[in-house]
Amino acid sequence: MSFDTYGVFGALSVASKPYKGSDEVPQDKPRNITCMRKKGSDDDPYGGWSQEEVLRGVERLTLPDGTEPEHGDTPSFGYDDDKYWAIIIEDEANGHYRIEEYDGSQ
Repeated sequence: MSFDTYGVFGALSVASKPYKGSDEVPQDKPRNITCMRKKGSDDDPYGGWSQEEVLRGVERLTLPDGTEPEHGDTPSFGYDDDKYWAIIIEDEANGHYRIEEYDGSQ
């Protein structure tokens, strides 16, 4: 089965699923993924990252190790390495995406 690539980015930040109120009751709402591009030089005191876009409406997300993040998990990729990360569209209509290390072939 062939999948389309949503985009390739220098870093990704995955938001937790939203919580409702101070009792932290999970809501059945989608996640967002903030997609970052590295700009500037390596000696930039702010890390050189700039937000490229936000992918909203992520109902189901598969991480590079094949697992799905727990409700409160906020994984991130690419901030501490020189890799690039691809977001793969598995089922856009239902908000299903996958994150993979980009190897240049997608």
